[in-house]
Amino acid sequence: MNRLLTKDHFQRICETPFRWCVYLGEKVDINRELIKVMVCRWAGHDVSYRLSHQLVPFTVLDVFMTTGLGIGGLEVPFDECIEGLVGEMFNRKSTSLNDLVEVFNAIVVDKNTDIDVVCRLYIFVCLVVFFFPRKSKVVANMPSRVLDDLDSLCLYDWATGVHKHLVDSLNKGMKKIMAGQIRSSLSLSGNLAVLQAWAVERFSLDGNPINRDFPRMLRWFRYKARSFEIIDDIFRTAEVSTSFKFVINIDDLNAAINMFECL
Repeated sequence: MNRLLTKDHFQRICETPFRWCVYLGEKVDINRELIKVMVCRWAGHDVSYRLSHQLVPFTVLDVFMTTGLGIGGLEVPFDECIEGLVGEMFNRKSTSLNDLVEVFNAIVVDKNTDIDVVCRLYIFVCLVVFFFPRKSKVVANMPSRVLDDLDSLCLYDWATGVHKHLVDSLNKGMKKIMAGQIRSSLSLSGNLAVLQAWAVERFSLDGNPINRDFPRMLRWFRYKARSFEIIDDIFRTAEVSTSFKFVINIDDLNAAINMFECL
């Protein structure tokens, strides 16, 4: 999708909280065994992970560090805003992600299509694919109406929305494990990239923390370990880092400052 954006589309999206998405140049791969270990070690009541002999919190700040989404503002209204200008383009009971992408591919090259129309659909696809993915085969429960006014998107607390969705999904996954309903596979919704970045951060799994970018998704680390036992052993025995160490250039810093000034 990013390759199809024009300069005008790029600039318009960069005026929103989802500006970092246009810089993604490669796929964000998720290690499923790592995610499964993280669900098993989830302590829902404390919103934390059990690492070695301590609980380490999973916070909204972790979402911010991975995605660059702002913290603070209005609650994202998932239940109340399911229609809007984007929602009216589709049948929300039958529309799939492929349907969204096909429409986007058609309108992005149409010079007669208003820039905001293209950008709304682009951000909507980002919500469905990356920020709030769900297990449903159809697009459902997305706050499409807030996309009607792109300039007001900075008023919403998107980072907390991503965090809440992940926590809810982790709690449900942990309950299924405790009830013995999961044996070999685990299906989890939400932005799993945030969880993987959390583990990489805490255990320095990338081996070179000084090169970590902000937000983390711009320089993605592919964790290749595929053994549940090996990954679980890291959680049980490895030294845990609870501090953030990151490199941010002046342009990224100015963008972050502008984001908070918008709130």
